[in-house]
Amino acid sequence: MMTTAILPGRLLLGTSSFSSKDWKGVFYPPDLPDGEMLRFYASRYPVVEIDSTFYGTPSEKTVLSWKEKTPPGFQIAAKVPQVVTHEKLLVGVEEEMDRFLAVMDLLGDRLGPFLLQFRYFKKGELGVDQFVTRVPGEIAGREAVRPGGQEQDVRDAGSPRSPPRTPCGPRPDRPPVVRQTRPAAGRTRCRDR
Repeated sequence: MMTTAILPGRLLLGTSSFSSKDWKGVFYPPDLPDGEMLRFYASRYPVVEIDSTFYGTPSEKTVLSWKEKTPPGFQIAAKVPQVVTHEKLLVGVEEEMDRFLAVMDLLGDRLGPFLLQFRYFKKGELGVDQFVTRVPGEIAGREAVRPGGQEQDVRDAGSPRSPPRTPCGPRPDRPPVVRQTRPAAGRTRCRDR
């Protein structure tokens, strides 16, 4: 039996991409130019996750294009580049984060949450303490994508700003649990894989 909890504030529903060519003729008009996919998407959803930022900091031109193609108040949730989360595990990433934040700040009111996706790491390898002291704003939530993964290691980093977990059931008989993690924000992500 699925139950629903009512949360104060807004619930934004979006997808983890806007550029899937498989969606043409299903979600997008079949003849829609690729360069207009975000504009069309933003006319129907209030938020999107940008996965391409995981592979590197986007150019200013790209970020300004995202801003131009979305209405005021639309939210772009961007993944932090893998050099920060996978290669350096949050240690010594000041230069990379400063560059990423400066470019993403061009989004203005469209700037949504940043998502940090980690690889497997050894206990004590993750530099959470020094990282969270440099991140502007509030840390709203985290998710453990792999059941039994390294969530405890993130918690064990001991930062007072370590965010609470936002769980999501991976099976139909375990519906997603939606929980507000802070007054300002919360996040739930469900995957079918």
